[in-house]
Amino acid sequence: MALPLAAAVGLPLVLGFAGSLISTPGIRTWYPTLRKPSWNPPSSVFGPAWSVLYTAMGVASWRVWRVVGLSPSSLWITYGVQLALNAVWNPLMFAGQKIDVAFADIVALLVGATASTVQFWRVDSLAGLLMVPYVAWVGFATALTATLWRLNPTEVAWKRKPTLGDPWSAAPLLARGAEATVHAITYMGRPAVYKARTPKAYRHPVLDATLTTRRAAAEVRCLVRARRAGVAVPAVYHVRPGGVVMERVGGVSLRTYLRSLVGGGEAQRAVTANDAAVSAAGAAAAVAAAAAAAVGAALGEAVARLHRAQVVHGDLTPANVMVVAAAAATPPPPPHPAHPNETAPAATGDPTPHPASAPALSHGAPPRVVLIDFGLATTSSLDEDKAVDLYVLERAVSSGHPPVTAAVVNRSLLAAYKRGGVRRGRCWHALQSGGRGSSTRDVSLRPPSSAMDASDVHEGPPSPGSPSDGEENGVDDHPAGGYLLDGLDADGELAAASVLRPEILDSVVKVYATHCEPNFSLPWQRRRQVQSTSSGFIISTPKGRRILTNAHSVEYYTVVQVKKRGSDVKFQCTVLAIAHECDLALMTVEDEAFWADTKPLLPGGLPMLQDAIVIIGYPIGGDTVSVTAGVVSRLEMMPYSHGQAELLGVQVDSAINPGNSGGPAFNDQRQVVGVAFQGLAPAEAEAIGYIIPWVVVSHFLDDVERHGRYTGFCYAGFEWSKLENKDMRLSLSLTTPDLGVLVKHVEKPTPAAEKLSKGDVVTHIDGVPISSGGTVPYRAGARITFTYLCTRKFVGDTVTLTIVRAGKVTDVTYPLGNVTDPLLVPVHETRRTPEYLVLGGLVFVALTEKYLSSEYGSQWDAKAPVRLLVRLMHTHKKEAGEQVVLLSQVLNATLNRGFEHLSNCQLFAVNGTPVRNVAHLASLVDAATTDYLSFDLDYDEVVVVHREKALAATQDILDTHSIAAARSIGPLPGTKKDTAEGNKASAPAVDDAVDGTPAADAAADGARTTAGAAEAPAEPPPAETAAK
Repeated sequence: MALPLAAAVGLPLVLGFAGSLISTPGIRTWYPTLRKPSWNPPSSVFGPAWSVLYTAMGVASWRVWRVVGLSPSSLWITYGVQLALNAVWNPLMFAGQKIDVAFADIVALLVGATASTVQFWRVDSLAGLLMVPYVAWVGFATALTATLWRLNPTEVAWKRKPTLGDPWSAAPLLARGAEATVHAITYMGRPAVYKARTPKAYRHPVLDATLTTRRAAAEVRCLVRARRAGVAVPAVYHVRPGGVVMERVGGVSLRTYLRSLVGGGEAQRAVTANDAAVSAAGAAAAVAAAAAAAVGAALGEAVARLHRAQVVHGDLTPANVMVVAAAAATPPPPPHPAHPNETAPAATGDPTPHPASAPALSHGAPPRVVLIDFGLATTSSLDEDKAVDLYVLERAVSSGHPPVTAAVVNRSLLAAYKRGGVRRGRCWHALQSGGRGSSTRDVSLRPPSSAMDASDVHEGPPSPGSPSDGEENGVDDHPAGGYLLDGLDADGELAAASVLRPEILDSVVKVYATHCEPNFSLPWQRRRQVQSTSSGFIISTPKGRRILTNAHSVEYYTVVQVKKRGSDVKFQCTVLAIAHECDLALMTVEDEAFWADTKPLLPGGLPMLQDAIVIIGYPIGGDTVSVTAGVVSRLEMMPYSHGQAELLGVQVDSAINPGNSGGPAFNDQRQVVGVAFQGLAPAEAEAIGYIIPWVVVSHFLDDVERHGRYTGFCYAGFEWSKLENKDMRLSLSLTTPDLGVLVKHVEKPTPAAEKLSKGDVVTHIDGVPISSGGTVPYRAGARITFTYLCTRKFVGDTVTLTIVRAGKVTDVTYPLGNVTDPLLVPVHETRRTPEYLVLGGLVFVALTEKYLSSEYGSQWDAKAPVRLLVRLMHTHKKEAGEQVVLLSQVLNATLNRGFEHLSNCQLFAVNGTPVRNVAHLASLVDAATTDYLSFDLDYDEVVVVHREKALAATQDILDTHSIAAARSIGPLPGTKKDTAEGNKASAPAVDDAVDGTPAADAAADGARTTAGAAEAPAEPPPAETAAK
C-alpha cells in the first residue's frame, strides 16, 4: 500500500515543483514589481502552503482509489483536469507574466477542484474533508489573482489602450526578427523604440531565460564601449529584463540612401570606376559620386573606431546603418526612468529607424552615420572577426546596389578605415583577400611604428598618440568630428591636450566680475567692492549665442566683463538669469565684435563612470587658459555648496581650483558634459572636484526659455525616512519587501499638504517603484535617490505618487513647487537690498544664512546661537511668506534706554499679534492706534516703546547713524504730517530687483552696465572660496 500512496502524493508534488521551477525567474524579478493588495501574503508562505495542500490532495485521492479503484472514470477525469489546470497556473502567471490568462485558468481550476471535492466526499467523507483546505486556498488565490489584475492592468496578454507608466504596452510593431521585436513608442515626450528580446526556447526554461538576459547585457556592454570610442549610436533611455527603450533615430538606412543617389541610368553610367570620367550628365553624377564617397568615408571612420574599441558588430549591413543629416543632432537621453520595471538605464543603444521622423538629406552636405542593431555584437581582439565585419559590409553593399555606386562607397570606406588607427597586420590582408586571413594578433591602440611602410601614414585624423601633419603650436587642424583627445598614454591617462582644436579654446572665456555685497548686519549699507576672475563658455540657445558661467561668479555683481583667449579686449556683459540652487548664470554681450570667430560648444549626455573628462578654464596660478584631465569617479545626488540644494552632480578626479568655476568639462568627443563649480579643500581630500552635469544645465536653460525667467527646481513637498526595519513595515501593513518610504513631515506651504499626511508610505513616483532605502533604478548597476525624478520637472508640473494609507493603496497627484518654498531661513537673499525696518532705534531684519555669515563669520555654523541654527535647519514654514524676524540690534538713544543689550532676538508678536514677516511687521506698526508698541521676543523678553515718540525719534537716529531710509519695504510708518517729500526717512527704499530675472529688470542699476570700468587686480571673491 505504500507504493500507491507515494505515487498519489508524489504526482501533485512533482507537478507543482516543475511549475515552480519554470516560474522562478518571474517570481524573483517580475512579481516583486507588481502592485499588490495589503492582504497579499508574504512570498515565503506560498511554498509551504502548496506543499501541504498537495500532500493532503494526494492522500485524499489515495483514499478514494482504495474504495473505488479507477472507476468511475468521470471522477478521475475531473481530478486530472483540475490537477493539469493547477500545474499550468504557475507558468502562465510568472513565466508568461499574463495575469488575465492566469485568472482564466484559476477560475477553471476553482470549478474543477470544487467538483472533485464533491465527488470525493460522496465516496469517502475524510477524503472530501482533506480537499476542503485546497479548495479554500484556490478560492483565495483566485481573489488575489483578480486583485492583481485590477492593480496591474498592463500585465496582460490582450492589451487595451496604453496606460500611464507603461508607454509600450500597445505600441505599433515596427519590425519583427528572430531575436527581437521592435515597437514605436513615445518616451518622456521623445520619439523612441522599444526593442523586446524574444525569449530563447532551446533548452531548459530557466537556462533559456538566463541566456536571453545575458545576451541583452552583452549588447549593452558593446554599445557602451562603442560610445566611449566615439562611434555614433543612439541613446538608450531605459533597460528592463528582456527589453530596451532607446532613441528613435531619424534619417534613412544606408540602403535607401544609396539607392536615392541613382539619378537615372545615364547619370549613373557616367561615373567610372576611378570617379574621373564624367559624361554629358556629369553634374548629377558628380554630386552622386561625391555623396557616396562621403558616406563611405564616414562609415569607414565609424567602423575603425568600433574596432579600435575591440567591438565587433556581427551584423554590419546597409540596413543597420542610418544616414542622418549633418545638422541633425542626437538628443540626450532622459536622465531618469519612467517605468516601474526599469532595472538599469545604460548610456547607449541601437534604435530602429522611424521613417516619419527622417530629416531631409542633402547629397551636398557631409553625412552622419549612426550604427544600429547591436543584437549580435561581441567584444573581440581577433583580426579575423573584424575582417568579417568589413567583409559582410562590403559584400552587402556590392550585392544590393549599382556597381558604380558600390565601388565608390567601398573604396572610400576602406580608405577611411585604413586611416582610422587600427593596426593593419594580417587583418588588413585578410580584409583585402575577402576575409580569409588567419591571425590572432590583438588590434592595438598604439600609433604606427616606423617599420611600417608609407601607406600607413595617416591622411586624416591622427591615430592615438600621433601628431597630425598640420599640427602647429600644440594645436591640430584635422577635420571636424574627430576626438577632443585622440588616445591614451601608457598609464591610461588622457594624452596631452595638444590636439585641442583652436575653436574649442576660443569658446572658453575669462570672466571678470566686480562684486558689491550687501552688509547684512547693517542692511542699509553695502560692503567694499571686490573683484574676481572665473571662467565661462559660449553656448547656443533658441534666442542666440549666450555665455554660461557659475552663479557664485557673478553674485551681487556691479560690472561683469569677459575676455577671449589671445585678446586683451574686455567686453561688457549683461546678466540674463541667475540660478543659485544649481549655481548657474546666463549672460550675453551686446557688442557683436565679441562674437566674431567664435562657435558655440556642443552639449553632450551624462558621462559614464571612468569616462575621460577634460576641464578647461582660467584658474589661479596664471593668466592663460588651463587644461586639466581626469576621469568620472562618481555620479549621485549631492548638495551644491552655493545654493544648498541637492541635485545630480558628477565627481571627477581632476583638480578644480578657484578660477576654474564656470569652465566647461568635455568628454572625448568634444562635447560639453558639465560645468566646473566646486571641489573639496586640499585638507579634506586630494584631487576631488565636482561638475554640474549637462542634464542640470539643460533644465536651467529650458526653464529660462520656457518661462522667460528662472523659476527653480522642484521639490516633492515632504520629508521622508527609510523603511528598512521589518517590524516597522509590518506595523504599517506593508507586505511587499523593500518597497516604500515613510512620510515624516509634509511642508505646509506646498501643494503636497493637500494630498499627503504624516505616516503615509510612498511606494511609487510616476510609476517608478521606490525602494525602502529611498532609491529608484537609475543606470546599469546603480540607483539614485527618488527625489532626482522631481528635479527633472519644472515648477507647476505634476507628480503622481502611489501611497499606502491605513493599509489602502491609492494614487495622489499634485503640482510641484520650488525647492526653496519650504525654507523658513533662505540660503540666499533674493533682493539686492535685504529687508529691514528701523523704528525708534530698533533694527528688525529677516534671518537668512547670509545674515548669520555676516554676524558670526565663516564659522557661523559653530558660533551662531543654537536657537537660530535650529530655525535654520529644523524649523519649517507654516504658511507661504513666513520669515524669522529678528531684532538685530538696538541703535542706542534716550528712547530705547535699557534695551541696548538686546541683539539677534527673534520677534514673535507686536501688541499680541503674531508676526509673519518683515512686511507684516511694518503693516502692524502702520496700523497700530495704541500709544505703546509691545514687542514679544525670545526668552520672554519684552520691549515696549511709545509709538509717537518712536516715530519722532527715528529720523534723528537715522541721521546720527547715516542711514538713508528707515525701511526697505515701503513708506515709513508715521503721522499724518508725513508727505512724499517731507521726511528723508519716508523715501521708500524699495529694491525688488531679484537675481535671476531678465536683464531688463536689472537695467535700472546703472553701475551694473557701465562700460569702460578700470581693471582691478583679480582675487577670488568670498563666493568662490565658499564653493571650494
